[in-house]
Amino acid sequence: MLNDLPAFPFPEMGTSRRMQRMQPQRSCHGGYIRGAPGPLKVRSVEEKMSASSASPAGPVGVVVLSVAASMLALFQWMELLVVRSGGTAVCSVNETISCERVWDSAFAARIHAWTGLPVAGWGLVWGLTCLFLSLLWVARRLRGQSEAAAAAGLQWAAAAGICASIAFAAASFRTGALCLTCLGTYALAAAFAVSVARFCGPFPPAGPAARDGLLWAGAAVLAVYLLALFPGLRTPHSEAGSLHLPNAGSSAAAGTESPLRALVNKLSPGERQFLSDAVAEYRASPPIESHHPIRLREGPENAGVQLVEFTDVLCPHCRHFGEGLAELRRALPPDAISVEPRQYPLDGACNPQVERSDGTGVRCLAAKLLICLEPTPDYWRVSHELFAQQENLTPDRVMEIASSGPTKAAALQACANSEETNAKLLDDIQYAQQFHIRGTPLVLANGRVAAASPLFLYALALAQGNLDAFASLDLPAPHPHAAP
Repeated sequence: MLNDLPAFPFPEMGTSRRMQRMQPQRSCHGGYIRGAPGPLKVRSVEEKMSASSASPAGPVGVVVLSVAASMLALFQWMELLVVRSGGTAVCSVNETISCERVWDSAFAARIHAWTGLPVAGWGLVWGLTCLFLSLLWVARRLRGQSEAAAAAGLQWAAAAGICASIAFAAASFRTGALCLTCLGTYALAAAFAVSVARFCGPFPPAGPAARDGLLWAGAAVLAVYLLALFPGLRTPHSEAGSLHLPNAGSSAAAGTESPLRALVNKLSPGERQFLSDAVAEYRASPPIESHHPIRLREGPENAGVQLVEFTDVLCPHCRHFGEGLAELRRALPPDAISVEPRQYPLDGACNPQVERSDGTGVRCLAAKLLICLEPTPDYWRVSHELFAQQENLTPDRVMEIASSGPTKAAALQACANSEETNAKLLDDIQYAQQFHIRGTPLVLANGRVAAASPLFLYALALAQGNLDAFASLDLPAPHPHAAP
């Protein structure tokens, strides 16, 4: 480090001459200070940077890496929105190589709940902060002004990127999934840190510039965070981590505590925030009376919480919701909830509200076959099997699963091709449009749009659908986007 070099003449090693150290020392711009007879004068960071006539490749490289990191984070955020709308991310190959599993992890859910930004949003904040500091650094170089504070800010940003990458990589490892775009982010953060160390010196910065650089970096982070907070608060949340739902019949504290209060008291801070937001969003959703005839319902018609679910057979979140719903049924009394299944295939070939089609026909065929199976006892078994084999479905496989019971393939194919089945599917689609569906799963609870969250629905069932029961609970204030 330059600041560790002595700034005074070395002691005499004899009476006839001075001995000078001649070993070159690295500077912050990659040059060398060469020894010469006489006192060794160490230049300040400002002098070294101002005197530097280094190639522009260094500053340009830092700017390019900042832009690349920002664009990758923005792409991840857009993919996250696709996933939250029921689609599939391009980086989700299978259960192991899956960005979705990482984005839906408990760690990612807590980040989003506590800060209002998803992890991808924080990647964008970091990338734009680095871009601002890089441009500030380049501008000061071109004007011949002091670069020390901007360079120190880049050093702080580079260190933050490395620390965040390590933390996120550890969280990803714990999920047992590999996120390819996350690996790209880690690589860009490492390359950025190497470039900054090469041209601005290693971390940590020293002297007054370190403080000024930290202030610049902090101000940039705050400004970008506030700008990103608006879309961040409107990005749909994932589940707040996996939750074991206790049996609703169990009592706490010798029966002195209600099951709902006992549940809330066991939640983590992130889960409490998630529940608070879900309650506020549900309260703000206006109830709409349905005039669509009920074709299939599991559970009593007078259940305290009556659910309607709109799903797509290839939607991974629909599969996850179905798994949570099965746990919900096991944990609650039989008369606590009822479930009415509806179809909303995300394929323009059979859904006029969807612009694109994947061309496979899987979504449309599965939706129609499930409608055909509604009068039979096989509906729920076939639905479960289709979601379980979601990643391997083809039209032939869909038909094979659907016809594995008493209803044979020929009868099912004729039913799927009938005008009556198509009319029922369009009725489901029209029903969903009343609630301005943006993706699947869409869940209605007692005529209101509800979070597709087993945690929230379990709590609502414990409250017997009464929102006033949440008023006295120890829940944090909802985020502004969730409040009515």
